[in-house]
Amino acid sequence: MSAIYIPESHLRLVEDADGSITISLSKYITPRIGKAEFAECQAKPCDKLSPGVPFATIETNKSVYEVALPFPAILAEFNPLVRENASLICSQPEGDGWICKVRPSNGTWREGTLDETAYAAYITP
Repeated sequence: MSAIYIPESHLRLVEDADGSITISLSKYITPRIGKAEFAECQAKPCDKLSPGVPFATIETNKSVYEVALPFPAILAEFNPLVRENASLICSQPEGDGWICKVRPSNGTWREGTLDETAYAAYITP
């Protein structure tokens, strides 16, 4: 499936065949935030994620980035590869650097998202 983006948080979402959503940072934002050095998830698989409430943290050499979703979801999995090697988040955001997988709790999770073209225009000055 095609990626869609949450513009405010710069998250890239890809719906998988099983209905789960793979979440990563946008390849457009990763060069701006520095090298990811640490990633942790405060939620556990099967935990409910509330809209706007951070559930994971990415620390870079420039800043701390909190991951939150604008829709309710259930955490399916936090990527074990980024737990061991957080630099994948920025070096391979569309590959092994995905952050987590979630299952949306309702059908309105696409509201407010942008497709690739619209997001590229949003992020490019």
